[in-house]
Amino acid sequence: MKKKHQFLIVLFVILFSSCKKDDRSPEPEANFSESYIAQHRGNYFIEIPEVYELANIIMAVKYQNFNNGISLEKNTSYYQSVLDHFNPYRSTDLFSQLNYSETDYLSFLSFRDDSYMYMFSDDQIVFSNTYLREIWDSNIFEKHIGAVQSFAKESNFQEFYNENSEFYNSQIALYDSLIPVKHMWNWLETNFTSKINCYKIIISPLTADHHSTTSYESNDYKETLMFVQGLNPEIDTINTMSIALIIRRVFTEIDHNYVNPVTDKHVNELNKSMANLNSWRKLSDDNAYYDDAYSIFNEYMTWAVYDLYISEFYSPNNYDSIRNRTVNSMENIRGFIKFREFEDYLIISYKNRADNEKIEDLYPQIIDWISKNN
Repeated sequence: MKKKHQFLIVLFVILFSSCKKDDRSPEPEANFSESYIAQHRGNYFIEIPEVYELANIIMAVKYQNFNNGISLEKNTSYYQSVLDHFNPYRSTDLFSQLNYSETDYLSFLSFRDDSYMYMFSDDQIVFSNTYLREIWDSNIFEKHIGAVQSFAKESNFQEFYNENSEFYNSQIALYDSLIPVKHMWNWLETNFTSKINCYKIIISPLTADHHSTTSYESNDYKETLMFVQGLNPEIDTINTMSIALIIRRVFTEIDHNYVNPVTDKHVNELNKSMANLNSWRKLSDDNAYYDDAYSIFNEYMTWAVYDLYISEFYSPNNYDSIRNRTVNSMENIRGFIKFREFEDYLIISYKNRADNEKIEDLYPQIIDWISKNN
């Protein structure tokens, strides 16, 4: 299928890193026309959208003096150019209204991600006619839309955005050349039964570690949005190892769309098997959000499936190095303390599966193993 990428504005079970499910009404989630579906089905898009970049710039200006909590990429010349241009407008009403704590990353994500639902119509910010509701129930971006609009006008944001269009396009092209989105997508749909019709990968030069994903579905068409860190040669070393780790950022968001729906079918058994959460997670500020078996299991599974993917396409030496980095991140940084044991069992089960078995068919025996090691 043809790939397309652009930085211009393009025309939900929420899945943010295995966030808990919330109840939604059954009304259509999006307005996907026949022409829209024909253009997007089977394709992926990499974007730095206009209003989304505005939201990231607002967060960068707001939290420039904070070193914890809100995750921003500050070690680039682009970040400095943002501060140089927008700091003179820091006293506008918007920044006094945005009184969220720097550790309140869910409010940060709500403001950032929901901005994708908006677009500029001339110099006015309007709600898109493609998606029928915002991603996060808190609707923080919508609450501040008037102040955001005033800030954009006063600071000449659109002029700044247009002046940086060449830089944005270079970021998108580099990302597209190095990250095998279609390859990962095909591999996952070979190993799971879930199907996604289109992926939109939304990046910003200002995004660091806070990633999220969500899906919209209507008219027998399902589209997934992923908000992830971009790629900048100014700070990112481009070699086999670094590319594998950058792939991990995307893969461990993509595969939530395949892992989570299978977990949904096994929630009751999983809750019983993983009843002792402290056996699986060493509680810390970094993982406190993962406070039930569902969310903890999904983190284990999505990262372990990434290592399965890497094992099939990298040399044994590179795979061992990558896997050790994955295990270290999960156990020593994120606090998921039985990850290596869990992954060892998944690898064995995957290698010994029947020819017609997919990864999702291994869930019952994985959950049984969890019960015995709880």
